[in-house]
Amino acid sequence: TEVKNEFERRLPRKVRYRIGVAARIAAEKGVEYLLEAIPIIEKSLQAEFIILVAGPKNPAGEEAYWKRLTPLLTRYDKYFVFLGTLPFEKMGSFYSVLDILVLPSVNSTESFGMVQVEAMLCGVPVVASDLPGVRVPITLTGMGELAWPKDPQDLANKIVTVLHHKERYVKNRASIEKHFSFGASIDAYEKVFTRIS
Repeated sequence: TEVKNEFERRLPRKVRYRIGVAARIAAEKGVEYLLEAIPIIEKSLQAEFIILVAGPKNPAGEEAYWKRLTPLLTRYDKYFVFLGTLPFEKMGSFYSVLDILVLPSVNSTESFGMVQVEAMLCGVPVVASDLPGVRVPITLTGMGELAWPKDPQDLANKIVTVLHHKERYVKNRASIEKHFSFGASIDAYEKVFTRIS
């Protein structure tokens, strides 16, 4: 509760919706498509929102990408709050202040993103790109919507849908753990090894 209150104090203003991103700002994360979706989200929601980013703002090796993003970040500055890299023990509090987590990834080789499962376990639905690994948590749990990669319009539509009907997407913790607990993961690995041996 203390950490959650700390996050609340850091927010610049009271808003109706809080959209979260838990990732480093890197090219494969597709942040530009979320930026391009902002005016569409704004028009559709008809309510104030902010985007909270947990992750390094300008990671090494991404200077060219950051330079490319700068004009969009400047244009939509009022929507963004960069929280920096958060220690693991604070991530639960980060998720707890969100209405939705968004993963607009563009790299088809990316893994499914453990942050999706962490958010779901905290009762936060997810919108993620419809890519082979990335789609797995939403496909298995139904706790969110999949958006076409590199499509700001579809991304915005899916975000607005989930925010307007959040109660449809939130599942109980046990149903999430059924798919992603340590035991479930071990069982899945054993089945794979059994099939190939």
